[in-house]
Formats: sequence, structure tokens, C-alpha cells
Amino acid sequence: MEPKTTKAVVVGGADPWVLVLRYGAEVCVRSTALGRCVCVWPVERVEPGPPSVGGRGPPSLVLRFVAAVTGLGLGDREERLVVLNAKLREDRGPIRFGDAIALRSRLAREKCVGSADDDGSVTFTRNLVGAAERWELVPSGTGRVRRRGDVARSGDAVMLRSARGDGFLGAVEGSKADVCWLVREPSAATVWQLGAAGAPHWPRWHDDRPYLSGSFVGLERGPFGTSTGDDEASLVDDVLSALAGCDGGAVRAVSTLKNDDDDDFSAGISLALDDVENRSFADLAKRCLPAGEAFVRVRCFSRRRARYEYGRVSHALAAELRSYLRDYLTFLAQLETAASSASRSRRRELGLQQLWFWLQPAAKTLGLLDRLCAACSHLAGGPLLDALLAFPCADADERATIDNLAAKAAAPYLETLRAWIGRGILDDPYHEFCVAEDPTARRDVVSDYGSDYWEARFETVAHRAAGAVLKRKADQVTVTGKYWHVVRDLVEDDDKHQNHSPPPPPPPEVAFDALRADVDDGALASLLDDAHATASTHLLELVFAKEKALDLLLDLKRYFLAGQGDFLVNLLDLADSEFDKRADVVNRNRLDSLLQLAITLTSHKPSPNFKVKAALADSTLLDHLETVHSHGIADDPLGDAPSDDKPSSPSSDARRRRPTTAPLVSAADAFALELDVPWPLSIVVSRRSVVKYQLIFRHVFRLKRVSRALLAAWTDQMATKDLYGRRSRRALGAAFCLRYRMLHFVHTLTSYVMFDVVETRHDAVLAKLSTDLDTLDQALTDHDAFLDVVLRECLLTNHNLFALLADLLASCDRFAAAATRFADAALARAPLDGLDDSFRARQHRLALQRAQLERTAKAAASYFDLVNQQAASWSALFARFLDRLLAECHLRHNTHLLDLYHRLHA
Repeated sequence: MEPKTTKAVVVGGADPWVLVLRYGAEVCVRSTALGRCVCVWPVERVEPGPPSVGGRGPPSLVLRFVAAVTGLGLGDREERLVVLNAKLREDRGPIRFGDAIALRSRLAREKCVGSADDDGSVTFTRNLVGAAERWELVPSGTGRVRRRGDVARSGDAVMLRSARGDGFLGAVEGSKADVCWLVREPSAATVWQLGAAGAPHWPRWHDDRPYLSGSFVGLERGPFGTSTGDDEASLVDDVLSALAGCDGGAVRAVSTLKNDDDDDFSAGISLALDDVENRSFADLAKRCLPAGEAFVRVRCFSRRRARYEYGRVSHALAAELRSYLRDYLTFLAQLETAASSASRSRRRELGLQQLWFWLQPAAKTLGLLDRLCAACSHLAGGPLLDALLAFPCADADERATIDNLAAKAAAPYLETLRAWIGRGILDDPYHEFCVAEDPTARRDVVSDYGSDYWEARFETVAHRAAGAVLKRKADQVTVTGKYWHVVRDLVEDDDKHQNHSPPPPPPPEVAFDALRADVDDGALASLLDDAHATASTHLLELVFAKEKALDLLLDLKRYFLAGQGDFLVNLLDLADSEFDKRADVVNRNRLDSLLQLAITLTSHKPSPNFKVKAALADSTLLDHLETVHSHGIADDPLGDAPSDDKPSSPSSDARRRRPTTAPLVSAADAFALELDVPWPLSIVVSRRSVVKYQLIFRHVFRLKRVSRALLAAWTDQMATKDLYGRRSRRALGAAFCLRYRMLHFVHTLTSYVMFDVVETRHDAVLAKLSTDLDTLDQALTDHDAFLDVVLRECLLTNHNLFALLADLLASCDRFAAAATRFADAALARAPLDGLDDSFRARQHRLALQRAQLERTAKAAASYFDLVNQQAASWSALFARFLDRLLAECHLRHNTHLLDLYHRLHA
């Protein structure tokens, strides 16, 4: 019989679950030709000095960084390169083939890999990403087929083409060291393997040379060998070889897949038996072959899962599967020994019937493992453990086997859980745990509005949680680890906490049986509750007792909520001239200096952790709130959705017709306070809380300044009360009455805001935080709830009411300005008699001032017309405001507004 052509049947292939490379991550670039990684190689070069008179200066030594291919792939600092998106620098998404990337080295002073230098080598030259530093990620054509737009995974073979079109990045052997060079045409020297930094290297021959890696079954169609069809001993030898994963003789391997590039090639492998004359032998042999098929598939699954990118859970599962396979191979060796010894001693040979009998327990176990591998083929981490825990079993023996595999696979996961809930250490390099970390999150509270460090640094990934109890308590697990993470940072980074903080207890032990249980009052649930309570106690002790977070909240009330009365008085006295200027021309440094002086002159000095400075907003408070309400911003700092009903006042319609250009805003309308809080107090006062405090401060500051202007008008009017004649008294009576109504309105509203809202709510939240407090998240929730209630009760979340209120305050400002101008005209030109303070002289001055006032009153007809118009407009606006206030009391059951309505209506 002529031998037939042979073809290797490769079992395995690329799996879809591998580590996806992302921008901002550190990678190692390994040359497939040389087997080494790109690293930073400092070189001292002698360069001529700068040009001077009569020639160039003396030469100097310059340190240059060359891209050398000398790294061993151990994850050293010189081998780590940060991948950046050359077009979108802040991109943190997955890297795709066809993207323009840049490779930056932290060791090379944040410089990027650039195109060829003067001598032809590739160097780290610039920090900026220009055309020379851009590289296009091109599929290499080797290994698995990759196309433009596909996601780049760790271990993929790539080529880096220069954006300038002058060649590919290649590894060239140099005289002193292997260096990177630009190669015009793609070749083996231009193929690189992109992998996560510090990850173990998976040699390509494991995939490219199957006969050396064990990922093969043998021959697709082989000769019969010594089997004649009736020789039972030869057929037993062939079956034993097939059971060990090697076909030949009468047994062959057949692939049912269409191509060798499928994700799971082993799922399509089956063992077939050639035509055997003895049908009873053939039937018995076919019964034994499924065990060999299962062995091949389980062996290929365990081999693939040994790769680093599948994670620790898969590694542990693969290691335990290999122990089962070793026991199985030992059992086959015993069968082969029995068969060979029987032939030598001429005793009864090991027949197919005996082989089938002895193979039953092993075949059952291999079938179970085969089904398990098929069910877990695309799972890793927490979902893999869920699949193991929920895998159906027929009897107690199968359940014991699956539990043993699950316990071994869960060991690294439970160790990560133990370190997280016991120390706040997230040791999860393969992203398997139910908590994800964003290392780019910053701690500062003065950054952009959306960056909340406490919420963004660690987040819950519920689908990675393993077990029913962990899925239900995933958020609690995240919070517990966050608590310990902050405690550990404080104790390690700050010496003042090392001697005062009690040592944390040892991390709790988490048993596998507790993970498997599905009861809310079981061992795992109790362990998580105890760990959460312990972490909360330690963090509360540090933040509220040692860092004095309550003192910070008191300082916020004193300055942002005007609880320190002399602060605003000092500030308005010192910076009154600055507030009258436009916001775009005011000197911010001078304004901030006056603010710091006003704080220094107060009777109560703030704590050292409280650092406040002056800031100017881009728009008025009304425009800011109107933008929030009209557009319905998702991250609205007010916490309330915009009102459905539209304002019906003409002033509101006019505001909707405002031009798109920014109006001229005065410094008083744009003035706000900015806060700088150190870590960890910035957890309590997040950026969202600072924005809410700023809105309340701007509202209170507006009321105080309007009240100050009306009181100045009252002072001027009281200064002329002895000068009024019958005619002037009648003319000025309307102005006096309007001033009284406006002052009553502003004082009533200020009293309501300061005493009924701020004082009452702040005392309640302080009492709650001082006594009834269990966790830090509860403190954050109570603090945010306090700010939301203050915003709502101060009318800042009600668009219609606040629009009318803004019109009323603007009318008060206009009247106060007109009254001041009239008082200046009526009193400024009155002549004085020097220092003579006799009774006759005072009577003379009084007569002159009365005459001046009478002449000014006669000539100020436009002023009296303006007062009458403002009185009519004020009455209409005030009546509309009261009607709207009463409607809000009835519609939304706002009882706090009912008291304000009765005060204003009185």
C-alpha cells in the first residue's frame, strides 16, 4: 500500500479573549527577528557650540537617546514605552490597526521615538508629536490575519510605518549594539511584537511550529501500519496511541472546521477509524476513541489558557486541568505496561474489551472536563468562576471534580478580593476583578467639573463579580477597598498619621465555600460587612478626627454661606471700587489681595487647610442658571431637572431673545470664591460640591450688595430729612416709599435665606455628621443632600421664581443708583461756612442746603418720573412674584415657601 500525503493538524489558534492594548498604557516592542525589545540607549555626542563672533564656540557633550534593540523583555524602565494617539492625545480607547500612534519613553525625559537621525539611527528627539514621531500601525501579514480597523491585542505582530513615508521601523544589527533603523521595504527585520509591558513572552514557535509545542494530533490520513484488521493486539496499540493524542495506524484525526484560522480549532477535532474487517473489534475501538478526542481538546484548552493574557483564574484552572491530564497519562502508561508485559509473558493479552472496561472512569472524567472546556471557551476572570459554579453535574463524583477545579481557579480571585477589602490594594493586572481602577484620575478639586476623584478612581464592574453574594454586594466591595486605599495612602505618605493611626487588622481569609454559597446572611456576606465596618471606622477616624473635616464645613459656612458677618462687610468696604468695574478689566490679583485682607481682618481665622481665592465667572448667576435649566445638562450641579412650564413674564421672553454675544458683566455679578482643599479633605468637598457652594455664595453676595446699595440710599434720604419743605416732601415721598418697600423685600428675603434655610439646614447636617455617622459615603450623601436642599429652598432650582427674583433685584439696583445720583446732585453743591460751628452758622448752612434741595427737586422732573415708573414696574413684578410663589406652594407642596410668602405679603 502506498503511503498517502500527510498534513499536520494544528490544534489551537488565536483566542478572542486576550488583552486589548489601549492608548496611555505601557508596552514593550519586541523584534521578531532578533528576539529583543526596543529600549532607551543614552549616547554622549560631541557637538560644536553655538555660533559666536569669529566662529563657533567650543564643543560640548550632548546626551542623546537612541532606540536600541537590546532589551531582554523583563519589563525594565528602559523597555517601557507609552502608546499615544498621535491625533487625539487624551484618547484612552483601544488601539486599532491603521491608527497613527506615537511611542513615548518616560526614561528619555518624555521624548518620543522619531524618524532617522543624521547618522540614520532612530532616536528619542522631541517631546512634541510631529510628523517625524508619528507611526502608522500596519498588519505584518504573519500569524493571524489582521486588517485595518481591527483591535490590536497583546502579542500581535505589527509593522510601524513612518508617517513621512520614508520607510518602516526596523531592527538592524550594528557594530556596538543592535539599533533601530528606517528600512525602505518591509521585511523580517520590520516585524515587531507589541505586548503589555512586563508581561511574560510567549514564543511564536508555540503557534508557528506545532510539532514543537504539542498542539498537533498527527496525520490526517495515515497508513494502517501493523494493523491488519484482525490483529487485536495491534489495534489495542493504535487505540492506546489515539487515547494519548497521537493518531496513526488504523486511527486518524479529522478536522470538521473549514480552515485552520478559527478561534477554537480543537472543537472540530475527531478521531476516525479506518475500515477494519472484524466488526466487533471496530465497534469496541470506536467506543474508546471519544476519550482520546476529549483528551486532545482538554489538553489544547489548558495549553491556550496558560498564556499570560488570559488571567490568573484561567492560569489556575489550566494548571489543575494539567494535573488531571498527568494522572490520565499515568493511567495510559499503566495500560501500555500491562499490554506489553502480557505479550512478553504469553499470558492473556489486554484486549479491547478489557481496555474498554478499564477506561470507563477516565473516559467519564475526560468527558466532563471536555464539556467544561467547551462551556468556558470564551470566559475569563469572574464570569469563568460563575460558569464553574453553575456547571450542571449528573452525580456527586462530577460535582466533586467541578468543585475541585472551581476551588483551584478561584484561589487567585479570592486572594485579590482579600487584598482589596483588607488593605485597599488592587492587584488585578488582567482586569478580572469586579473593581476597575483609572490611574489617570487626579486628586485636585479645582480641575474640570466632571473629574470627581472619589468616584472616578475606582468603579464597580458588576459583570466581573463571581458568585451571587459578590454580585449583590459589588458596590460595597468597591467602597470597602476605596476606604482602605485612602487610609493606606494617608499613613504611608504623611508622617503625622503613622504614630496616631491604629494598625489595621490582618486581611480576612475568604474561603471557597463562602463564595459558592448563595445566602445573604452567610459567611461571605458577614465577612464583607465586617470589612466594610472596619474600613469605615478607620477612615472616619482619619478624615473627621485627625483631618477635622467638620472644621472645614464650618469654614465653608462662614465664607461661602456668609456665616462670618464681618467678612462680607470688610470685603465690600475694601473692594467696592473694584466691584463697580467690568469683569474683563478688573485686576484679579488686586481683587484676590483684597479678599485675603478681608479674611485677615475677620474675628475668626480659618483653619490652615482652608485656602480660598477670588474668581470671576464668565456670566452672571442668572445666565448660568438659565443655561442649566434651558439645556438640561446631564451633570447639573443643581440636582433638579428643568421645569416643564415656561416663564410667562415679558422679562423672561426678552432674555430668550438675547444676542448670542456675551454681554458686559460687572465684577460684582461675576465675583465668586474658589476653593483649594488638600487631600483627603477633597473627598468630602468634591468639585460638584464646590460648584454648589459657589452658586449659593453668588446668590447671597448679590442680596448683600443690593441691601448695601438700598441702605446707602436710605442714609442719603435720612441726611436730608431736616431739609424737606412742603413742596419737596410731596415730590420725594414716592421715592421714600419705594425705597422702604424694596428694603423690606430684600431684608426679608436675606433673613429667610440666611436664618431659615442656611442656619437651620447647616445645624441639622452638622449634628448628623457629628453623631449619627457610620460611613464616609453616608457623610458625602448627607453633605450633598444638604447642598441640594439649600439650593432648592433658596429658589436657585426654580427657573420661573428666580427669573422674577432677578428682575426685582435688578430694579432695586437701578433705583438705588438713581437715588444716589439725585442725592449727590442735591447735597454736593451746598456751600459750607468753614469750621464755624455756631448755632447761627448751622442755621445758615441748613437754609442754604434746603434751598439747594428745593432747586434740585424742581429741576429733577425726570427723576420723579423715573421713580413713578419704577414704582409701577416694581409693584407689577412684586405681585407676579407673590402669585408665582403661592402657586409653587400649592402645586409642589413647598411648605418652606409658604412662610416666605406670608412674610412678604405682610
